[in-house]
Amino acid sequence: RIKAQLVDTFAVLSGLMLAVRPQSRKLIQGRELADNAAWFERIFEVGRRHKIMNPDTMRSSYGKLMHLLQDAALPDICRTMGADFIGSVQTVAAELEDLDA
Repeated sequence: RIKAQLVDTFAVLSGLMLAVRPQSRKLIQGRELADNAAWFERIFEVGRRHKIMNPDTMRSSYGKLMHLLQDAALPDICRTMGADFIGSVQTVAAELEDLDA
């Protein structure tokens, strides 16, 4: 049941990307969800970063996003879907640490 809900959510996100950028059809057409895992990871990271920077916005939506990501992080779900859709939030501190600055 969780997998079906995640697949539906990812399909909606893919459809929104296609509606905004028609040239992205080649990124979606004929591909599995796992093939676009990096893109989904980036989308979720942007949402999480937005919430960090604007704590007074997305009150109910953010909670729903967190529940979705918690479900997506379950080992059984990751194994079934063939990818991990969760990444760390990119911060300035993490970027500076990566650059040894």
